[in-house]
Amino acid sequence: MKIRPKTPEELQAQIEDFADHGFGEFSQTQKIILKNAQKLSTITSQKDIEHPKESISKDMECILYEYGSSHSPLLWEQSNFSQSLYTQHLTKRNKRECQMRKHYLTRYKEEFKDSVDGLQKNVSKDSKDYIGSGWNGDVFMITGKDKKKYALKISQSMSQANFELKTLFQSRRIKNTPEIQAYWAPEGAIIMNYIPGTDVSKITPNTPNYTKKQMAELIETVIELDNNGLIIDPHPSNFIYHRINGFSVIDFHLKEPGEHTPIEKILSWLNVVIRRYSFNSICNWHEDMTDAIFIKVCERYFENLIGFLEILQEKGIHIQEVRKSGLDLIFENEKVKGSPQFRNYIKTIEALNT
Repeated sequence: MKIRPKTPEELQAQIEDFADHGFGEFSQTQKIILKNAQKLSTITSQKDIEHPKESISKDMECILYEYGSSHSPLLWEQSNFSQSLYTQHLTKRNKRECQMRKHYLTRYKEEFKDSVDGLQKNVSKDSKDYIGSGWNGDVFMITGKDKKKYALKISQSMSQANFELKTLFQSRRIKNTPEIQAYWAPEGAIIMNYIPGTDVSKITPNTPNYTKKQMAELIETVIELDNNGLIIDPHPSNFIYHRINGFSVIDFHLKEPGEHTPIEKILSWLNVVIRRYSFNSICNWHEDMTDAIFIKVCERYFENLIGFLEILQEKGIHIQEVRKSGLDLIFENEKVKGSPQFRNYIKTIEALNT
């Protein structure tokens, strides 16, 4: 039987999968293999070993001789060196994950490489394409060959990019989350769909009120992430709000083995997102507002909080600490405590608190 030759992308995907599952997360060995995966994928014969198209690093050579009998993972696979960790890995690898890696690697080369190369020549946070930064990387807007806008995340390391890939593989098809489009681990580059909107930490009093449907969809997204082994980072900047599209959750991670956080606790973290801003902040703004604007801002605050509590009640989810927070904030502030405009809000929150 004739064996179908493997493409470089297929080999690179297998090698990266080996690095991901065969070694400790963020280990030096994993980092070295990820760095050299693309170069290793070009070595498909003894001739390539003797006259390599691309040179691999010395530390990679040491790893190759330790885990295989030659410079080539393809030759490891075809050799009699059956005790090799690599050949053992191939027999039990996640074929679906390898196929996804191959697909996204191929798409990167065909549709995004030129755009990313062009951006990286003049990469700057002062660029008009700069979107924002997190603790583990920077995000820029790029245009694909299809002329659509995409978000490019450049991670601080290849290992970090690989770690985030697994999260994105897990969240595929979950609505209102970033969807991976392509990646290139050697550059720490991940391409995702561009999500328009404003991060919730930058929401202003002038932003239109959230709808109950938008809040319900956010809760459903967080529950679905939890059901898929993913947990949110509840900082408001990790949520994007668009007046038409509603909320998107842009930062979450894989749960640790054995980790279990009750969904009630996870949803309680959304309290700060739903409320838009702290009530104390609203009251501090009072000096710069007319009374009419101040009342309108407070109304939005309470309407969001009440809507959130009502949705949870409809779903049979009881979060005492969220209900209590609404009342405590009211009773701590003298400006609102005795105001007749908010009497009905107070009664509603008290009723939801029982």
